[in-house]
Amino acid sequence: MEADAELAPLAFDGGGEAVGERRRRELGLYAELLRHRSDQAYAPRPTATTPSEPQVVSASHWGAAPTRLALPARGPLDHLVLHHTAFATSGIGGTSFEAEAAHMREIQRWHFERGWATVGYHFVVSPSGRIFHGRPVDRLGAHVLGHNLGTVGISLMGHFDLERPTPAALASLAHVRRRLVPGGAKAWLLGHRDHRGHETSACPGRNLGAYADKRGGPPPGGPPAERRADP
Repeated sequence: MEADAELAPLAFDGGGEAVGERRRRELGLYAELLRHRSDQAYAPRPTATTPSEPQVVSASHWGAAPTRLALPARGPLDHLVLHHTAFATSGIGGTSFEAEAAHMREIQRWHFERGWATVGYHFVVSPSGRIFHGRPVDRLGAHVLGHNLGTVGISLMGHFDLERPTPAALASLAHVRRRLVPGGAKAWLLGHRDHRGHETSACPGRNLGAYADKRGGPPPGGPPAERRADP
């Protein structure tokens, strides 16, 4: 019921004030209070902000040189392989885009010197959490000899026998994994040294290897047949 319907007929109290006027004022204040409470009740409540997604940097954006060889197809995804670059992050020169992009160009240069077509990994994650594209994700990698068919190589910048991955880098690693394996499908994330023939490798370092899945050895049935040289 609206406040006006509750107003009493005009009268005066002993002090000479119109009783109806005072009642009108009181009801007006009461109605204003109700409106204020209603506004509070229906005002949108602040929602928890979701963390911003990591920056994904294309090969052209970080200044990659052209791929030197044609790359064969990777084949259907079987599992992901976790690596480290084995170069301490203190040598990168900071976490600015310019410093991390320059380090990506260094990685590509080192892989060219090995005779590879381009960066051996499909993704490289920096300490700041940036995700740098290496070779195209649907092309055969050059990151775990004898096990490149059906695998995607993800490397974190750093030497993880000597240091620990940053929270930002680990969050971006999880992001890459979710995007590569959508809908909750299961694909194993194995360390480089978890593959047959690579057991003596230190990669991805003891402080990063703890984040790889443990399933007691290489993929079931052993590695798919492939040539024994990395492209």
